[in-house]
Amino acid sequence: GRIEGSQEHMSVLMAQRQVDQADVIVMLMDAQDPGTQQDAAIAGIASQAYKPVIVAVKKWDLVEDKDTHTVRDFEDRIRRKLKFLEGSPFIFLSALTGQRVSRILDLAIALHKASHKRVSTSLVNQFLQDLRDKKAIPSYKGKLIKIFYMTQVEVAPPTFMAVINRQPPLHFSQERFLVNRLREKFGM
Repeated sequence: GRIEGSQEHMSVLMAQRQVDQADVIVMLMDAQDPGTQQDAAIAGIASQAYKPVIVAVKKWDLVEDKDTHTVRDFEDRIRRKLKFLEGSPFIFLSALTGQRVSRILDLAIALHKASHKRVSTSLVNQFLQDLRDKKAIPSYKGKLIKIFYMTQVEVAPPTFMAVINRQPPLHFSQERFLVNRLREKFGM
């Protein structure tokens, strides 16, 4: 996005440096002013670095007229605005009352463990076979892809390599589909 002013530019540069050094990012967002351009810039930086992100929404105690759907509606609205946060957990906090503040560390530890998870090649290929059996892998421009083989080649972030039947590689929508299914299946 556009970065106006030297102060904002410096904060984005500092955020980039911090993201590069971090294992898990806690992105603090104001419940009164969510999804700002600055939030989008930081979420994008974390996404490009493939770092796990916790979205901590502060000042949740100031949100009025909360009901059973308020959290879900807020989270859905932010996910639509900031697509980079797909799969990131949200935690709603109040520094004033201390509500849920102590849960951040536990959540960060869980995300760190998930980012270091290794899945055996046999499980990955069984997952792939299940997708093929269900004919779940989406086509692109009417052409089906065949994924012959897939294996995990790296952790932190979990990285997978696939051997497929065509060039160029997967369309981004197919890649996103596979990433989302891998996250669901293996808790990454």
